[in-house]
Amino acid sequence: MTATPAAGDNLLGHRHRTLEALVCDELRNRIVSGVLPPGLRLVESTLAEELAVSRAPVREAIRQLEHEGFVTISPRRGAAVAELSAEAALDCYEIRSALEVVAAKRAAQRRTPADVARLRQILAMGNELVAAGRWADLVKANTDFHEAIADAAGNAELTALLAQYSRRITWIFSRTAVHAGADAWAEHAAMATAIEQGDQARAEELTLQHLSRSQARFESRPSTAP
Repeated sequence: MTATPAAGDNLLGHRHRTLEALVCDELRNRIVSGVLPPGLRLVESTLAEELAVSRAPVREAIRQLEHEGFVTISPRRGAAVAELSAEAALDCYEIRSALEVVAAKRAAQRRTPADVARLRQILAMGNELVAAGRWADLVKANTDFHEAIADAAGNAELTALLAQYSRRITWIFSRTAVHAGADAWAEHAAMATAIEQGDQARAEELTLQHLSRSQARFESRPSTAP
């Protein structure tokens, strides 16, 4: 679910997931994409009306998003979209680097033809999105690429740890995608090649370089960046 339901269409059609989870996904997507900008008050009644649901699942979704760091709740102001501070982003980069370097090494060691095909498919899609300037879609493709590496690593514990940071990493990348999308995808291509060739040391090195450059792009982003 990535869009607000049309009139007469509600979230109950997705019976394989809870209503709270669907509402949470929708609000998180809106925050990451900038539709709900930092500092915006989140009014339960308004959101419930927009999503054609009751206030209860909206309230639970807001609580979950507070736990994830996307929302802040204060006694006076209520719920609002959180500000993505530079300090929090850099902390996330530090943990991400430690985990993803291990994931890249293991992916180079354990990748299957299906894993390589998945990486190449995502790369091709990303290149098309860069050429078309579809930066919002590129944010999701970036997440898909890094998740594909984690899956190729074949380590369930590592994948679970990376998943905890995946959504915040997506939010961080959304701030720089328009300014550095082409560079990031060239780096992804080199990483994929090292993994495909089974070069563990090279995969580690390129991943570390990629994350270092990604952090530098975040730190030097224009002050007007979304």
